[in-house]
Amino acid sequence: MTHETYKSWWSTQEGQRRTYMHPVGNGAPVDRAMPIMVVRGRRDGPTFLTLAGVHGNEIEGIAAVQELFAGMDPESLAGTWVAVGCSNVDAYLAADRGGAADGQDMARVFPGRPDGTLTERVAHCLTEDFIRRASFLCDLHSAGRTYRMAPMTGYALASGDLTAVQREAARAFGLPLVWGTAPNKGRSLSAALALGVPAIYTETTGTGGCLREDVAAYVEGVRRVMIHLRMLEGEAHPPSGQRLVEDSTPESGNLQEHNVTPVSGRFRAAVDVNDCVREGDLLGDVVDLFGKVRFECRAEKCGAVLMIRHVPRVEAGDALAVVV
Repeated sequence: MTHETYKSWWSTQEGQRRTYMHPVGNGAPVDRAMPIMVVRGRRDGPTFLTLAGVHGNEIEGIAAVQELFAGMDPESLAGTWVAVGCSNVDAYLAADRGGAADGQDMARVFPGRPDGTLTERVAHCLTEDFIRRASFLCDLHSAGRTYRMAPMTGYALASGDLTAVQREAARAFGLPLVWGTAPNKGRSLSAALALGVPAIYTETTGTGGCLREDVAAYVEGVRRVMIHLRMLEGEAHPPSGQRLVEDSTPESGNLQEHNVTPVSGRFRAAVDVNDCVREGDLLGDVVDLFGKVRFECRAEKCGAVLMIRHVPRVEAGDALAVVV
């Protein structure tokens, strides 16, 4: 294995494992270059791109791709696996969702701009140098510090055969919930959709940690998708009891638009992730500094709780819970 300052991942030779720092370009600070891990197999096959760390406080994906790279043998691989080990280095160094340079949410600015803010330039680099060249994309996320989520794999509902391709890969990842939603602007998945590249994303616990079981599930899930894509040998059938939900309602996949509080205060959750609720059930309330209830958050539909607010302090406009 070689470690280089810069040599494009697509120049990797058969049977080679490499790491290097990929520059963002267009005047971006050099220390915001992205760590790249690439393994090219001995046999022809797809190019599978895995993104981690699009949000700097979501560490599970970063840890997972490191473990995947450490254990990946080019002799047993068909095609190329390339991982962006930390897509948003500026946000990672700030230990926050967005970076210190501009405070933008990278998952709202794809496909980015070559002459924009640092976050926009990184998104543009990811789109042009990575997503455009991929056969398949998997973007690893989590609930960060602020929320708690049930593990899930998602994809954008698209036209033609793309939805079916993404659905089957999402199911193969092996998490308990598979969720197909209306496409959202500004995401890595929307950039992939515009380029005709099949894509999925994942979410898991969050709460500001990096749970060993979440990392292990991501490592196993990526390997399962590689088996599904015939890059590795084996079987990757969806687990029994896996739940599949598809919702084409606009903004259905935008977690920040679900059950928003109109007032600031302290959130008191009445449910937890995976709890089953009926329409009208209390999900939690927001109280003021005297303990007086200022807002009751009630389920708008029947389903299971996918996400719940973890940090009690809330501002008006914050999402409190998601039911799927």
